[in-house]
Amino acid sequence: MQRKNVPNDDEIREYQDVVRINYSDLDGVWCVMDGLKLLIEKPYDELMQNAFYNGWLHEHFVGCVFVFVPSGKIVSYRLNALGMWNDTNIA
Repeated sequence: MQRKNVPNDDEIREYQDVVRINYSDLDGVWCVMDGLKLLIEKPYDELMQNAFYNGWLHEHFVGCVFVFVPSGKIVSYRLNALGMWNDTNIA
């Protein structure tokens, strides 16, 4: 995963406190991840077609995953992963 603005230990504790105040069952959680699939034009090369084809959605995609902290800031991300991967594989 590519890192952008990874918080330090003090910031992580602050984010954990914010999450704990709003969601008491999520002890220790300081961020959330979300995936995004972006539709792309069908590649000409057959191997590339297979790599970016998502059988569930029946189209060609690149996958992206973003990690957010409670303030909404993105602290880590992965861009342009193979479309056949789900968010768990990308992360």
